[in-house]
Amino acid sequence: MYQQEKFTEAIKFGQRLVKTHPDDPNIHNILGVIYKKLEKYPQAVKHYNAAINIQPRFWGAYNNLGLLQNLQFEVTAA
Repeated sequence: MYQQEKFTEAIKFGQRLVKTHPDDPNIHNILGVIYKKLEKYPQAVKHYNAAINIQPRFWGAYNNLGLLQNLQFEVTAA
């Protein structure tokens, strides 16, 4: 769904997965990526942080969070 840019469908699917697998950091990270793509940054941060809280050494989530923070800094500095 993500590759086909069906982001709304992907979010709905991801939200269902979070309900059935709340402790899976990968699901939260993927939701963060989708929300970032839709420029829904607060939701993206929420899911990246959830992934990190579940798995503190999840470097992919840290990387995605850092990229988002850098993007937000560039937007506010412009």
